[in-house]
Amino acid sequence: MRFLSVRSHEELAAFQNRLLCSEIGISRRDPIWTESAAVGDDDYLQELKDALGIRGYHKQIAGERGSKVLREKKSCYFLFSDLKISD
Repeated sequence: MRFLSVRSHEELAAFQNRLLCSEIGISRRDPIWTESAAVGDDDYLQELKDALGIRGYHKQIAGERGSKVLREKKSCYFLFSDLKISD
């Protein structure tokens, strides 16, 4: 509270609300944070991948815009298929 020069919890809450309201209008979604399982250094990401066990098998560590991320491997989907679904 001293760092922000506020004198009470109420003043701190009001400061936080003003800050959040001002950010809501300008913040944009960042794919590194919203499309990755995790963001960190190589050691952390490998440890997390290992800890996920079989769930981490299809995840890869990749460099993305100067950051390291753990994300799903790109999958290949077929747009057309001869598969027929019976009713």
